[in-house]
Amino acid sequence: MKYFKKTFSSLGIGFYLLLTGCTSQAVDIPETTSGPGYIVLSEVETYGVDPEHCVIPAVPGTYMLNQLTGCYTDDYDLIRFNEVDSGLSVKIMDHGKCTDNKDNWAIEMKTVKQPTTTPGADSNAPSDWISFQRIWATEPDGAVISPGVMKTGRWQDGNSSETPDFINTASCVMIYRH
Repeated sequence: MKYFKKTFSSLGIGFYLLLTGCTSQAVDIPETTSGPGYIVLSEVETYGVDPEHCVIPAVPGTYMLNQLTGCYTDDYDLIRFNEVDSGLSVKIMDHGKCTDNKDNWAIEMKTVKQPTTTPGADSNAPSDWISFQRIWATEPDGAVISPGVMKTGRWQDGNSSETPDFINTASCVMIYRH
């Protein structure tokens, strides 16, 4: 039964992506959506934000970045939200198998506004994105990172007081409800 649920869930998400076109696209990020909203990942490059974004539907599930069309493993260090439902938890980690493994870093946040759209959701200016480093540095857990987004945790193997190197390490996004 568990296998059936995972398979059915994966097929549903794939079908949703096919219908809505929520795949990674260069600069051409959808402005609005009639669906559940979406989460966008990008990275800071020498001249600003990478024009190749990874767009993930704000649907509970586990998203291995190397298995999403147009997304890349280890290529992101920025995030933003567009029309994401309140009460959705998002965990980003560098564990390639998307297991809740404490051997690497992980950051977690929760949307607390209905709907949650981070400032500058239609901009590519680096200052309009939320950096993983900013999420990590926000203290204490439960503090607001950006309007509508609250930090809920961070983990790192060894000393969690040191900021991990987020450049080219994110591998997985887990989206869920508590």
